[in-house]
Parts: sequence; C-alpha cells; structure tokens
Amino acid sequence: MNITDYISFFEDKPTAQWITGALVDASGRHCAVGFLRSVKINDSSLQDLLAKHKMPGLVQLNDDYRDCYDFGDSPKERILAALRLINLFEVLEAYHRSKGDPRLPECLRRIDWLWRNAPTVILGTRS
Repeated sequence: MNITDYISFFEDKPTAQWITGALVDASGRHCAVGFLRSVKINDSSLQDLLAKHKMPGLVQLNDDYRDCYDFGDSPKERILAALRLINLFEVLEAYHRSKGDPRLPECLRRIDWLWRNAPTVILGTRS
C-alpha cells in the first residue's frame, strides 16, 4: 500500500468505530493497528513510513497524542492528519527530485522545520 491507499483505508472507517487502548473491543470497534490487522494488512510498512518522516508511531498517534501538535481530538483525526502531512512531504520531495532541483536538501530542511514547528499551518487543523 502507498500513502494514498492508507489515507483512503482510514477515511472509510466511521469515526464512531475507532477506539484507544486496545486493538479491538467487544463491540467490534478498532484502533488504527486493529483496523489494519483485521483485514490482514501488515502495519510494519506504515510504521516504517511514519518513522521515515519522524512521526510518532501508530499506537502513539491513536492513543497518546490527544490533541498534541493539533493533530486532532479523535484517533481517526490524528491518524489522517499525520498521513496527509506525510503525503504532502512526499509530493514535495518527488517534485523537487523530478526537477533535479539542486535546492532539494534545503527544501527537505524546510519541510522538516515545518513539521517540527508549524504542523497546524500545513494541516489547517486550527485557526
């Protein structure tokens, strides 16, 4: 799966079906990892993608990042915000690579700065 596949996968999950603290509960609700594993999708490639972009892991985003960095109040909001941010990073990086842009290292430094300092500006999650 690529980043847009993951975004679509998680967008399709109803907000009311998300939980924290467990893979699945008695009502059949899941966390992010639980959703992936319920359809036999290995979560390690997504974990690697998050790590590549210096993002918190799936469990942290799902359970521990309640409104941290303005990713959102619900697990679904937090997961999707992080994935959309990664998608933006990858699109920008691919664009600069395709142009053979000698400013690519500077571009990547700026993207890293934006991630560390201003995710709300990029994500538009807060005014």
